[in-house]
Amino acid sequence: MATHAMMPAYRVLYYGFLSTADKELYRESLELMYTKYHVNQAGRVRIKVVQEELNRKGMTPQCRERKKRVCQKLWHEETTTVLRLSIYMSLLAILKESWFSRVARHWFTNFMIGSLSCSWPSWLAS
Repeated sequence: MATHAMMPAYRVLYYGFLSTADKELYRESLELMYTKYHVNQAGRVRIKVVQEELNRKGMTPQCRERKKRVCQKLWHEETTTVLRLSIYMSLLAILKESWFSRVARHWFTNFMIGSLSCSWPSWLAS
């Protein structure tokens, strides 16, 4: 869930790894984000310095490929990425609730029949 809240920060961070053409394409989106989160001019300059420093850092081919995939998901496919993340978060909440209710029901049943043990149910052990 923290990933969803951190999306704007990830986008700002990975903006520095975009190609020059993509930076030009997404500059307005970046500026809108700065305005939305009240980033002043000094903050923008500092962010740009950090982006440039990170971009200058030597990267392995695997690292470059990973950065390219992350930039693709954050900038080019943002709508799809946010949608998928929202679906995963919703499913997590449902599955978590279901799992806890199964465990609680199992332990309550054992308590009621007087055989409460501290071991995990067999269906959880596998």
